[in-house]
Parts: sequence; structure tokens; C-alpha cells
Amino acid sequence: MGGVMALPGCPNKCGDVAIPYPFGIGENCTATSLNSYFNLICSSTFHPPRPQIWEPEAYIEATDISLERGEMCVLRPVSHICFTSNTTSTKSSIVRYNLKRTPFLPSSSRSRFTVIGCNTLGLISGYGTAPSHKVWAFNPCFYSIVADVGWYSFKQKDLIGHLGFIKDRAQNGAPIIADWAIRNGSCREGKETPSGYACASANSYCTAVSNDPGYLCNCSEGYTRAILIFQMAAKV
Repeated sequence: MGGVMALPGCPNKCGDVAIPYPFGIGENCTATSLNSYFNLICSSTFHPPRPQIWEPEAYIEATDISLERGEMCVLRPVSHICFTSNTTSTKSSIVRYNLKRTPFLPSSSRSRFTVIGCNTLGLISGYGTAPSHKVWAFNPCFYSIVADVGWYSFKQKDLIGHLGFIKDRAQNGAPIIADWAIRNGSCREGKETPSGYACASANSYCTAVSNDPGYLCNCSEGYTRAILIFQMAAKV
């Protein structure tokens, strides 16, 4: 497979992050006919610029995109709730994930749900805490995180101080690995070619993905992604 490639005339990087097709910066550089979420924003409010996925309620920063593995690493805030007494909550933030109509799914192999705090219960379908008497005095905040496996290891100081864990280790959010794919179709051996097949080049082939319907495109032996981009650009 050749180096990371964008469509001809389109930027292939945003800051330090490579942006490979079907992702792109701007509709004319992106496979928006497959999914609008492939269209990224290159935010120049940061130095260096950072690629972001637009959502109605927030922008999600992308830090890495892999074509071969069908993965994207994004940063998301940490859910938390803080107390000044057994029953008085001073600050809370619940992070929700709405993946409908997107090409993304949380990676089942590279994501881990972690809860930080004493006498704390975290639910993957929601969030709850069960603080006991005086726990708030030394452990005022409780956190729940979905993050890349290996990113978090417990430290005692994570329990101390108001939002101490976020200030010390997660100011920019926690890294989450999301699997992406062309979701409107499948690529199963012996089955018909999917409708609106995205692997438009005769020198490419599709591979099935392990989570839900969908597929990825790969180069046939002896061909590089640079050649496929030019062939696909005329057809998508």
C-alpha cells in the first residue's frame, strides 16, 4: 500500500494528522456520498491545526486515522460528578455518544470502560454514583471513561482534589479508538457486490469488517493507493 493519499488537489494533512480518502477536508475532497461524517474540519484555532468531526453539540478532535485497520482515534471529555457533602453535587458532566448515521462504532478490542473513585458505580448505558459517608471529603469527584486499552493506569492522586484527574491527565479528553467502515453495504465471500460499491477501481477489492455490516477497500497486489485514488476520483 502506498503512502497516505487524498484526492487530487486536496490537502492530505491537517496539522500533524494525515487525512486519507475517503476522509477529507471539505465536501469536494471527501466521500460525502457514502457518509457526511467523512468530511472533516481542519481547525486553525490551534497550533498546529487539528482535524475535527462536526457534531450538532460539539466538535470531536481526531488524532489518527488508519486505513489498513479501519480505525480512528478521537478525544472525548471525561464524564464526572463532584460532591461537597454526601448529598450535594457541585459539578457534573455526562458525555453521551450518538453514533446514529455515522460510520463509527467503538472498537470492541481496543476500548475499555473505567470508573475512578471510592464506592463508585459506573454503567456503560448510563452513569451512577453511590458515595458513602464522608468519602467526598478526600475523594470529591468520580469519573467514568471509555478509552483506548492501556491509556489509563490507576494512581492514588486521581482520587484527590476537585477535578484533579482531569486537570492532571485528561484536559484534552481521553483517547477513544473508533472502528470505521463503509456502512451502507457488506462484503461477504460469495455474495453479490454491494449496491453503490465504494471500491470503484478494478484494481481494488473489499474486505469485510468484524463489527456490524460494512467493508473497507484495499489495493490489489502490485497497485498503490496513489493509483487507486485517481481511478476512484472519477467515479465517486
